[in-house]
Amino acid sequence: MILRGNQEEGGEEEFRKVILGGSFDKLHKGHKFLLKSALKISKKIKIGLVKDEILQDKPFSYQIEKFNIRKNKVISFLSELDKNIRIDIVPISDPYGPSIEEYDITDIVVTEETVPRAVKINKIRTSRNLPKLRIHVVRLLLAEDGRVIRSSRIRAGEIDGDGKLLVNKIKIKY
Repeated sequence: MILRGNQEEGGEEEFRKVILGGSFDKLHKGHKFLLKSALKISKKIKIGLVKDEILQDKPFSYQIEKFNIRKNKVISFLSELDKNIRIDIVPISDPYGPSIEEYDITDIVVTEETVPRAVKINKIRTSRNLPKLRIHVVRLLLAEDGRVIRSSRIRAGEIDGDGKLLVNKIKIKY
């Protein structure tokens, strides 16, 4: 089952455990929207946080925050939203992490771009006799220029964490 945007499916929150994953570098407005969406589903959140060595090929990788910095920023952000939240952040080195291993996970939050991965996760879970996850899809947030807010754009100095433009691109006509 794929739920989009504000769609909600019934279910007792105390029995639900949501998972999501990513690098969460330069914690920005899009990350925060994703995390808030997870918190609306359950106060039990598991996050697969990409290990440092996996991020070495990303643009401007020398600017990527270290694992513990990224982890602490996510914990601080979520804890400010809800003091009763139970957060479990685990290092991952593949696209699936614990989502294909743990029985008690009930929901997954993904962006529009990562829906195919969530579908594949459910196929793997089914093959391992694990229950399918409810897939919650959140939209990607756009910067002032109408392009997606991404950590790589922040590292490049194009935008800030709220999607505000820091540089104007110059178009030269010849």
